[in-house]
Amino acid sequence: MSATERAPLRLAVVGCGRIATDYFQALSALTDFRVVAAVDPEPTRCESLAPGAPSYRDLDALLEHHSESLVAALVLTTPSTHRELSSR
Repeated sequence: MSATERAPLRLAVVGCGRIATDYFQALSALTDFRVVAAVDPEPTRCESLAPGAPSYRDLDALLEHHSESLVAALVLTTPSTHRELSSR
């Protein structure tokens, strides 16, 4: 990688429901991020949104395995849960 190239941002997705699908349609034009993990109580949602990325049923499991390697997380859950999840 040259000095002018950047490695993709390593992101986690927390919540893989309908709003996550909408976000990913909008983000599909961007190439400077990579989803490296996904969290949702229903693992099949993770697989359809982020194929090949490890999936977890809760945020604690994701943080246990990926806290050092993540740059950011997209919290795409019900709005009432954003504060608690984002503060972790």
